[in-house]
Amino acid sequence: MKRTWRFFVIQHNPDAKYLPLLTAAADQGEFSWSALALLIDRLKTEQGEKQVYGSQSLFDRKGHGKLYPIEDEVRVNERRAKVGLEPLEEYLQRHGLVYQAPTAAGNLNPPELYLDFKEGQEAEERPSVQLIGGYETLYAGLRYPEAARQQNVSGHVTVQLTIDKDGVPKDVAVVQGLGHGCDEEALRAMRAARFINAAGEDHEIRMELPFPYEPARK
Repeated sequence: MKRTWRFFVIQHNPDAKYLPLLTAAADQGEFSWSALALLIDRLKTEQGEKQVYGSQSLFDRKGHGKLYPIEDEVRVNERRAKVGLEPLEEYLQRHGLVYQAPTAAGNLNPPELYLDFKEGQEAEERPSVQLIGGYETLYAGLRYPEAARQQNVSGHVTVQLTIDKDGVPKDVAVVQGLGHGCDEEALRAMRAARFINAAGEDHEIRMELPFPYEPARK
């Protein structure tokens, strides 16, 4: 469970003081750079600063979305590629936003695509979604596949999903897998999970599921 605690940091206690620790872990291959990129963007937008990777957008209750401003936007896809993220155009398209990466010649995106920070602060109180039953219960319910057991496979499966307004996961996909049946088990577990979504709006998250799960000893 070397990386489980880092997942909890990102999901439940995002704080800039953890960035050096998480950055070092990512450099050593113990933590996903793509997940760290999401945290960096989240912290920057919460502080009223431009994001780096373009992962943060805000959707109203009617599903209309706006993108938080991005620093040095011309190179955003270069930065995303370095941390294993897909091009921003593809990412935003899956969320219903039409976007073109700016070039040195200019930015063809309409001004209304971008969110004003003041507007974001007034519109957004970010209640985090809550997993019904808790994460330890979810982990304890994971079935360690026999194929993985025979090959002594261990590690984490990173899953990306969207929690809908009713707290039901959708668009569940494996971002980084282990194979040997672990990916399929991670998908099964997350599709069966239920959340409390107080905001009543779609909420995208990433989770790391441990294989095999080993409860912390008291």
